[in-house]
Amino acid sequence: MLEACQHSSVMLLNLINDLLDLAKDQNLSFEFHHSFSNLKQVANRALKTLDFMATSKNIMTSVIYDEDDLKYFENVYFDQSRLEQILLNFVSNAIKFSNNSGSVVIKLACRPVEDENEPRVCELKKKLKLTNEKLFKKVHIQANYKFVEFEIAIKDTGQGISEDGLANLFQDFSRLKEHSANN
Repeated sequence: MLEACQHSSVMLLNLINDLLDLAKDQNLSFEFHHSFSNLKQVANRALKTLDFMATSKNIMTSVIYDEDDLKYFENVYFDQSRLEQILLNFVSNAIKFSNNSGSVVIKLACRPVEDENEPRVCELKKKLKLTNEKLFKKVHIQANYKFVEFEIAIKDTGQGISEDGLANLFQDFSRLKEHSANN
């Protein structure tokens, strides 16, 4: 429990710092801090952080994935803090709007990119080289990297979003009518 409290306070501090940065810049840009991390561990940590919410509603939570894909989740280059913020937001909403005794599942999937000469992979290679040349050289020289597409899906037993709600889903500072009455 103490570990979850400590982690939650770090995430809250990061969020506050991000809000302060936004207020300072007022251009809605974020600075990303990429590093190698374990995608499965980040998903599990998000669920663990929100375990108190799930337990209060008797909601079962889990992370699922194909065992054959596990090796791809272990050493991924991404902004761990940003992804964790996104997962915490989506999962907390999934728990909040799910019925008691329901479930919330984070599904991790991936697909190795077969053709590394594909335009989008070439573009990614260019970006990696330009933004972090040392990392790219290190990875390229070791020749042990793979370009992989990841999919993260959150599935819950909540009521879902109506067609009208979907149209307004990404409006700034708005709340869907079907959820306003319930929470």
